[in-house]
Amino acid sequence: MNLRAPVLLAILGAAAFLIYLPGIGGPYLADDFPNLVNNPRLLLETISRESLQAAAFSSSASPFHRPLSMLSFALGFTAAGNMEPVSAKLINILLHLGAGALVYLLSVKLLQALHSAGGTRLPPREAGTVALLAAGFWLLHPLFVSTVLYTVQRMSILSALFMLAGCLFYLECRPRVTDYRGCLGLVAGGAVFTGLAFLCKENGALLPGLLLLVECTVFRFESATRPGARRLLVSALLIPTAFILLYLANYALRHWGEPAPAYYFTIAERFLTQPRVLLQYAGWLGLLSTEPMGLFHDDFPVSSSLTDPWTTLPALLFWIVAAGGAVVLAWRRHLAGVGVLWFLWGHALESTVLPLAAVFEHRNYLPAVGLILAMTGVLYEAVRQVRIPAAARLALLAGVLLLLPSYQTWERVRVWTDKSDFIAHSIAQQPDSALTLITAAGFLNGYGDPDGAVTALREARRADPRDGAAVFAEAAIRCERRPNTPFPPELNEQLAAAAMNGLRTATARVHFAQMAPLCALSAVNDDVLLPIYEQHRRSRNENLAVASLFGIGAVLLHRQEPAAAGAAWQEAVDRYPGGEAIRPWLKELRNRGDRPAGRME
Repeated sequence: MNLRAPVLLAILGAAAFLIYLPGIGGPYLADDFPNLVNNPRLLLETISRESLQAAAFSSSASPFHRPLSMLSFALGFTAAGNMEPVSAKLINILLHLGAGALVYLLSVKLLQALHSAGGTRLPPREAGTVALLAAGFWLLHPLFVSTVLYTVQRMSILSALFMLAGCLFYLECRPRVTDYRGCLGLVAGGAVFTGLAFLCKENGALLPGLLLLVECTVFRFESATRPGARRLLVSALLIPTAFILLYLANYALRHWGEPAPAYYFTIAERFLTQPRVLLQYAGWLGLLSTEPMGLFHDDFPVSSSLTDPWTTLPALLFWIVAAGGAVVLAWRRHLAGVGVLWFLWGHALESTVLPLAAVFEHRNYLPAVGLILAMTGVLYEAVRQVRIPAAARLALLAGVLLLLPSYQTWERVRVWTDKSDFIAHSIAQQPDSALTLITAAGFLNGYGDPDGAVTALREARRADPRDGAAVFAEAAIRCERRPNTPFPPELNEQLAAAAMNGLRTATARVHFAQMAPLCALSAVNDDVLLPIYEQHRRSRNENLAVASLFGIGAVLLHRQEPAAAGAAWQEAVDRYPGGEAIRPWLKELRNRGDRPAGRME
């Protein structure tokens, strides 16, 4: 590597840093609150094995807790001495720059390896230029603002970092491996990087599939001449990849027509929707889509069949043809084929049949590397055919791949620097997103405009009448602002309906859990709330059960039944870890007899 490449890479990194820097003053949003803001275990009073372990496993974002990501938050907050978003977002930006450097190094290595194996016609001396353009395009792309500045998505960044490092390690070491011992070291290194990536976020499990793609495209197991070495390498890469495919196929067969937990679509509908989602992602990455980027995309229409909407079948056929063509091109060691397969495999977990939200921008953070490298390589080859001076060709490429995304990213970062600007922009861009309207309602209520908040929540119910989140949020606001005023009759009806059928989503459950303590001082609404609490006191969801038991205790206190209230609260403490939040109220109730219910802090 000559001196020019590191200098240019540093310039690109500095540009990205300066563009993103205003965003460190932006607010916490959405999943930041349960994972970070309301998680005091992340601010360590002492550094000990127990405190580090408690912090590392403090996230409920997944059954695996993503401990390395959570540990990074704990160490960052502790070093800063507070849990303000500034330090956390600054670390995210620095990690993004580190990932950009790895994208560059990996791109150079992959391009050189493909050329050495007889694939891409790109001269080795130009691999660095293409790699710089691809890394710069990736670093400066506006799609990743919602990964870098959405604090909790450090999980995606860290997982991608380890996966990129794992691929670079493989490309660096693989040419020197021929015997069993060398293959054993290579496999062990790949396993370490896979484990580290997985402990940040579960899509780290996709790393063996990416390594298999590299092996099949570049090396084809040819240099591992010893039979035992070849078998080891094939097994180590193929078995984890096949396991993921079999797991997904088994999940689809078992749950195909069932409703997806926490969402109002079936697994089949989600699968049919994803080809259109992937086209949306590709359009964003190519800066070709006119659809707005944003934090939430719950307004994306779900495909109920191959013909509804009509674009479902064409999108599915497009990706079938694209995948088939990519396999052929990758076998010929063409960069475009490798890039498309990288993109598709990178979405294998989050964009197929698993019961997740249909669309999230941060899912592209790692998959985009392949597609962006492919697009950059194809565009570079096309521009090379134009008979203009070399300097003019580079200026054209820099304008398209660096200046244009830089401006768009700068514009988007400006929106993310202030919560009011973010909310206003989001509503203007996505007026039919219920999650955006609910977020806006929380902002309006916090700034002393409860009437505006209620209006936003009613719009959210119009956008998604099935979800109870907006109903519970309105009840909470009315209890907080007007505790002595009964709910309007229509809200009473909506609460009953939402409690029966509208608690499927995580957002609805969160707002239900917030409603119970806020309504603890609103005795005039006890008759409406008590049946709802009773309905969910045995819920399998811990947050619902704890909130319901707290609400039952509050109602019983209003009715001058302190012993029964204490029993309800004791049940929450005994049955659920989250019930510990009620213990102070229970203790004071027993000390004072008939203490009025307060709020859970």
